[in-house]
Amino acid sequence: MRRRNRPVAERVALRSSTRRALQAILWIAGTAVGLGLYAAWLSLSEGRSQSTLLPLAISFGCVGMLLGAIYAFDSEASVSVGNNTMLRVGLSALAGLILALFWRWTAEGIVSSVVVFAGLGYVGMRWARYVDF
Repeated sequence: MRRRNRPVAERVALRSSTRRALQAILWIAGTAVGLGLYAAWLSLSEGRSQSTLLPLAISFGCVGMLLGAIYAFDSEASVSVGNNTMLRVGLSALAGLILALFWRWTAEGIVSSVVVFAGLGYVGMRWARYVDF
């Protein structure tokens, strides 16, 4: 059976919605990294060591990636490009994996991080609406 090609207008609309989703994820993750850098700067101004800068930025970036995936792929969000639960869960699990690998957690910690982030991604806007930037 031969597969029919999508019309050009549909392909263009799909690319633009994917671009919007990627922009939303990057914007929210970037905002989270900015907040992490701000927190690290406050920590440096209190006399703590400079080694807290990168871990805070990466941790905030992972949480931002989780929130960005939720806002981009949950139909309840105002900036959503559609409802794609599997992509939302996959990106959330990836954020949890990056966080766990960066902190060099044990196998149980890695699995726990991935499961918790994937669960939060699955639940989506039902919990994320209470997160205030």
